[in-house]
Amino acid sequence: MPQDTRATNTKQISLTVREAAVKLTQVLPANLGVLRTDPVDGDILNHGALRDAIKLAKLGHRSPGLQTWVGHAGVGKTVAARQLVHEINQAADGAFRARYLMMGGDVDHASQRQMKRGIYALWAAIMDDTLAGGRLRQLQEDQLAMQIVEQVQLERIQFIVIDEAGTKNEKEIRGLTFVSDLARNTGWPLPILLVGMDDLAHKVAAIPALESRRRYIKVFEPWDKTACLAFMVNRSAAIAARVAANDGELPAALNLIMKDTSGRLREVESLLVEIDARLKPAASVLDVVQLVLDWRAQSERAAIALADQYVGRLHARRIRNARLTASEA
Repeated sequence: MPQDTRATNTKQISLTVREAAVKLTQVLPANLGVLRTDPVDGDILNHGALRDAIKLAKLGHRSPGLQTWVGHAGVGKTVAARQLVHEINQAADGAFRARYLMMGGDVDHASQRQMKRGIYALWAAIMDDTLAGGRLRQLQEDQLAMQIVEQVQLERIQFIVIDEAGTKNEKEIRGLTFVSDLARNTGWPLPILLVGMDDLAHKVAAIPALESRRRYIKVFEPWDKTACLAFMVNRSAAIAARVAANDGELPAALNLIMKDTSGRLREVESLLVEIDARLKPAASVLDVVQLVLDWRAQSERAAIALADQYVGRLHARRIRNARLTASEA
């Protein structure tokens, strides 16, 4: 394609997105923030509820206590948590640091004491290392926690965001907050923000020592139809063009998307990739959305069928092996 034609097409697409954004700002709530047209996480962070959560956490990030974010998967908690750490570090300008940690992996084998397992999970994440079983058994909870405190002081970390905290049980979470308490007792503020699914709130409430330290619980709700549409306009020039053209099929198509995803943003994002690839200028947006949803449903059924076949074969193999073992005996 000649250079001048490509530049003209790019300009036309950008103009379409801009017009759609202006059109949406006239009808969308102000708390959705400034709409963007670049496909980055800024599109997600435009959502007013996420900005409110970040603002609330920033106000309390130097205060002792436990902050908690909970909500369904795919509603923006992780994106907001990472952005929170980024903004705190930018504002601090090296005076201190915030740290984002993902609680992954299974360290249950490390110790029979659950609180110590929680402390060790934080130790492994902060140190980016592991301890041999014998060495770990020799260390008491307070010794292990003090190593973490010394490390965060060395790195000037004064705020920790722990994502997927709900994967730990109540006593393991208590181990996480024990480190924060120990740091505060040594004169080093170390507030913690726990991020997880809905069950995290119940785990925090189940232990008085955790509940008494909790400053607030922020619940992340699934996105509503208006917010999802704003997100799709930011991410997709094709959807933006349909909004600008007042496409009569768009409301019905959006209803199908909301019914399938229940406002879970990551599922909306996944659907949008498929829709955007198929939504040509002459195509029906309703037909394209239905086609993508049908294709996804068929793929899921096929995956389930394959899994069932595998489990069936595995079960048959186990029965056969058991019979062979029995006959040999």
